[in-house]
Amino acid sequence: MANQPLIPEGYTYLNPKTMVSKQAKKLFEEWADQVDNCNPDNFDMYIYNDFAWYGQLNIVDHALRGIHSRIERRELEEAFYRLEALTFVNALCGDWPMADDGDRVLITDKLYGACLVKTFQKLKEDDKLNAETFPNLETVLKEAVSWSESVENDKYAIVCRGIGKRLFKNKSPDVVAREKAMVKEWIDSLGKEEKEIVERRMKEDAEDEDEEDEDEDKEKEDEDEDEDDEDEDDTPWFEKGKADENLKDPSFTFSRVWKEYTAYLKEVPTVPFRGPPIWDLTEWTDEEKAPFLFSNMHDDL
Repeated sequence: MANQPLIPEGYTYLNPKTMVSKQAKKLFEEWADQVDNCNPDNFDMYIYNDFAWYGQLNIVDHALRGIHSRIERRELEEAFYRLEALTFVNALCGDWPMADDGDRVLITDKLYGACLVKTFQKLKEDDKLNAETFPNLETVLKEAVSWSESVENDKYAIVCRGIGKRLFKNKSPDVVAREKAMVKEWIDSLGKEEKEIVERRMKEDAEDEDEEDEDEDKEKEDEDEDEDDEDEDDTPWFEKGKADENLKDPSFTFSRVWKEYTAYLKEVPTVPFRGPPIWDLTEWTDEEKAPFLFSNMHDDL
C-alpha cells in the first residue's frame, strides 16, 4: 500500500520555504506575470523612472479591491487566499515601495495591513484562524512580518507575531520533522530538470547563509560580544519584535482606512503619463512601443 501524501490536499510549494494553497498559487502566478508585464526592462524599453513600480501599485490596487469586497461579503476564506497570494507577490517580486509617491505607498500598505488584521480577527471569531484550516498560516504570517519591514510599518507585524506566538511557539520536534519531510516530498515530486534547479538553489542559499554566519561571527568577535548573543539567529521569527495579537491601532479601522485609500487614489494619476493608458506592456502595439525601445534610442545618438 502506497504511503499517504504528507502535503495537505490543496497545497503545494512555490519554493522550499513557501508552502502555498493551490487557490492562492493560481492568483500568485497571474499577478506575478502582470508584474513582469509592466516592467519595461523585460521589453528592452525605457519609458520613465518608476513606471514598473506604479504598474505594480496598479496590480496591488486591484488585488486589494478584490480582498476588500470579499471581507465585506464575509467570504473570509477567499479573502485569506487572496491575501496569501498578495503577500507572496510582495515578498517574491514586489518593489512598489520604491515608487516616488511615498504617501501612496504608505496608504497602500496601510490598507494591506488593515485587510490582514480584519481577516484574521473574523477568522478567529469563526475558530478558523489555525493551521488546520490554513496549513501554511505560519508562512503567510512570517512573510507579512518580513514585508512590513520593507515599508517600516510595524503595526500589523505586531499582530502577526502575536498570532504566530500563540499558535506556533510550542512546536514539537515531530511537527518540525514533518515540515521538513513535506518539503522533501515536494522536491521529489518535481521533474528532473526542475528538481536539479531547486536543489542547486537550496545549496547556494545554504552557502550564502554560511558566509553570512561567518561574517557575523567575525563581527561578534571583533566587538567582544557575549556568548549568549551568538544564538541570535535561532530566535523564532515571532520573537524578533513586539508581539500582541490583540493590539488596537487606528490603522486597523477597516472602513476608515478604505475611505482614506479610495479618496487618495481619486486625487492621483492611476494610468501611465507616457504612452497608452495601459500598464501591461504586452497590450501595447509595436507602434506604441517604438519610441521607448532602447534600440531606437541608440539609433538617435
